[in-house]
Amino acid sequence: MPQVERKRFWSTVEDSGDEDAVPKRAAAIVKKPAACAAEHVFDAGRDSADSIASHYATHGFVIVRVLTDEECVANIKAQVGGILLKQPWQQTLVVRDAGEALDIADDRYVRALTRPNLDNETLAHYEAVWPFHSGFGACCDPAAFHLPEMWRVREKPALYNIARHLLGGRRDLWVDINRCIQKLPRKGDQEFIHWDLDFLHKPHEADSAVSGKVMFTDGVFICVPGTATAAFQAEFKRLYQPLYPNAKAGAAKFALDKSKPDPLGLAAKKVAAKVPAGCAVFWSEWLLHGVRKNPRTGHIQFGMYLGYFPAGSRKEYARKAKVEELQDRLESFRRGVAPQLWPSFDRIHYYPARYVNFDRMLQPYLSKTRRGYPGLTTRTIKSGARKGEVVADLVPVAAPCCAHLSALGERLLGAVQW
Repeated sequence: MPQVERKRFWSTVEDSGDEDAVPKRAAAIVKKPAACAAEHVFDAGRDSADSIASHYATHGFVIVRVLTDEECVANIKAQVGGILLKQPWQQTLVVRDAGEALDIADDRYVRALTRPNLDNETLAHYEAVWPFHSGFGACCDPAAFHLPEMWRVREKPALYNIARHLLGGRRDLWVDINRCIQKLPRKGDQEFIHWDLDFLHKPHEADSAVSGKVMFTDGVFICVPGTATAAFQAEFKRLYQPLYPNAKAGAAKFALDKSKPDPLGLAAKKVAAKVPAGCAVFWSEWLLHGVRKNPRTGHIQFGMYLGYFPAGSRKEYARKAKVEELQDRLESFRRGVAPQLWPSFDRIHYYPARYVNFDRMLQPYLSKTRRGYPGLTTRTIKSGARKGEVVADLVPVAAPCCAHLSALGERLLGAVQW
């Protein structure tokens, strides 16, 4: 039997001018009997492209080790130094070990910050100094999109080559300009499972993009393995479409309703796949997946969202953002600001959008903002009973990006054409 060529994802990308080192730790199996096959952890330096793509096609997601322990620590420290220690609040993040306040350069710093089962006083302090969107677990501060360490991850040949293989070998890809993750214990949305597309009405087709995240601490990915295939979608429509007669065609999401019958027992088949620190999880847009709260006894989860899609400005982006996508990407990188839209084309908000209509929700943040912060300003209410009233406001302050991109990174951003 002839040997199958083992493609190394960490090898030099053709014409990229960049190389990536082999991750230090070997692949592992997550010990959960019910789903151990789906939760297998591959290694970008050891496993073949075909085996990774085959697993993705079968289960709808794949977990691959891509970072070393040292790279994980560097990325956590980048978020702390570039985001958490630069909040506009009067009180500043303090990390302690046995009562001693630690410097970020101390070897104990990251271990103390990410230890599980925090005492009530420490957790309350972290919650008080955390950025906006702490309930979701990923802030929208400008720096959260363009930390140099994030770009070093995005432009890794190993990750690019995995995404390229999952998308049928297409070479000309852009990387998502998405945010990083800093999820506190007892934060996160209540658990539910859903698709980020109109699964009931949209015809099944090959993935046009790949979604994912890279974890710098241990994390989880909630999903129902095997639900990304055309055969599953056909069976799902046959059994579930009559149960959802009011589901709108063209909706951006479709979630299972817990109050309705579940003929295929999908809720019982979901798994919480462990994503070890240093691993990326990529999933198909057709996969039924979900979220859940970080438990009270858990640790702070650090990571970043990461996806790849065919290079080129999309009409839908320009229609919603009122700016051409490539222009917005380059402006975001050069100025150190968030892009206008998420990969889903929803608008990005520095603080939760509901604070605009219910400005009293912003008051606790305004009251703890330090005097002289350049983002402290005012705005005029534009409609309703309070139209014309001037209220206090907070706006993002640009965080100039100092990342020096590789040749591959420049192409993934769009600064250089493929």
